[in-house]
Amino acid sequence: MPEWWITYVGPIAPIIGATFGALIGAAVTYVLVQKRKRVIFFAGKSESLTESLKARTGEIAKVTINKQELNSLNRAEVHAFNSGNTSIANFSFEILIPGLHQFVQPSLNASSLLLQTDVLIKVSSVEQYSSIKLTAPFLNPKERLEVAVFFDGKLVEPEVMCRIEDVRCKVRRGLSIDSYLEDFGPNTILGAIGRGVIKGLIR
Repeated sequence: MPEWWITYVGPIAPIIGATFGALIGAAVTYVLVQKRKRVIFFAGKSESLTESLKARTGEIAKVTINKQELNSLNRAEVHAFNSGNTSIANFSFEILIPGLHQFVQPSLNASSLLLQTDVLIKVSSVEQYSSIKLTAPFLNPKERLEVAVFFDGKLVEPEVMCRIEDVRCKVRRGLSIDSYLEDFGPNTILGAIGRGVIKGLIR
C-alpha cells in the first residue's frame, strides 16, 4: 500500500466508510422504505385534426359525430402516472378545456383493464370552460391513465387540476425527456447516475 495512503487516507478511512455507508443506507431507505405519494401529469400540445385534413386535401374539412356536424375538431392529451412507491386512495383529477365548446368527448386508455373499468368520467360545460373529471378508488404505483379529449371550437391547451391530501402533484408540458426524468428516481447521487444512464440509452 502506498505511503501517502497510509499517511493521509488511513486515519480517516473509517470516516469515509461510515459516510458512504450512511449515503447508501439513506438511498435504500428513500427508495424502499419511505412512502412517497406523488403523481405526474404529462400534458401534450393540442392539435387540430380538421386543419391537418385541410392541409392534406386543400379543402375545408367538416366532421360528423353522432349526427352532429362540427366545423372543427381538436385533440388534447393528458397522461397521469403514479411515480411514487405507494397507492393513492380516492384518486381524482380534472382536465379543463378553456372557452365555449359544443362538443367535448374524452377517451380513456388505462395501463390495466381493471383500472380502466374502475375509472369514472364526468363531463360538464359552462361558458368559460369544459371540465372532464376522472375519479378512481385508488391508483397503484406505476399505474397510468392516458386521456385524449376531443373538442370543437378554438384550439386551446388543456389545464390540469389536482388536489389530493398528502400527494405531490406536478404537471409537465411538452416532450422533453430531460425534464420528465427529473421526476423519476430518488434525488441522490445514485438517482442522478441512473437518470443519466437512461438518457444515454434513449439517445
